[in-house]
Amino acid sequence: TSLAVISATVDTLIIDHQSLAPAVKQGDVNKAVGRLILRSSANSAGLLTLRLDKTGTLPDADVTSIRLYRDNGDGVFGAASDVLVGQATLANASASLPLSPVQSVGTASQIFFVAADFSSLAAVGATFGLTAPNTSYFGVASPDMAQLNVPPAVFAVAGTVIDSSDTVRVEFTSLAASSLYQGTAGNAMLRLRLKTDSDQASMTGLSLNLLGTAGAGNAGTARLYEDADGDGFLS
Repeated sequence: TSLAVISATVDTLIIDHQSLAPAVKQGDVNKAVGRLILRSSANSAGLLTLRLDKTGTLPDADVTSIRLYRDNGDGVFGAASDVLVGQATLANASASLPLSPVQSVGTASQIFFVAADFSSLAAVGATFGLTAPNTSYFGVASPDMAQLNVPPAVFAVAGTVIDSSDTVRVEFTSLAASSLYQGTAGNAMLRLRLKTDSDQASMTGLSLNLLGTAGAGNAGTARLYEDADGDGFLS
């Protein structure tokens, strides 16, 4: 008797999508920007790879990672509770995520979350989104096919990248001489050294209080100089 050959069925991976439109600030990690809802038309289908193209004005380098998570069944994204199945970085405004293991999907809907990490120095005011415009962006195990409902799949953040709160640390060093002479100008009194814990901050003003017995009329004009040459001395 001859042996029958069992052939794989040709099933269709049906893809729905939803943008989550989160607000994003500098330094955000695992920020879910979109949801993919996958199901097979019959039996099961396997997703091998996912490609996503960047949209918006945010530079590639400001997006440090793109990740895909398989939902644990509760429909709510959680990096600690959902399963990381693929990740990549952007190159030439595109990220190609190989999935490991291959994501097998049956006829019941399975949710996946697209998440992104942002640099602590990400450009404030920039826009950002990800898109998969057609079925070629979804690598499906042969001989199955893909069907993207309502193309393109677009995931965008709400508004623009927000500046994160930075802390400015100030170090004071007194430069005051033991005595000052009448009529002299440019007497160095204080050195300030400023730095932020991350990113950058803008200094808009400085308030000083007059100490001692000299009246305000005798103190002249207070000036603030930037150490442009970096030598640590007033000149």
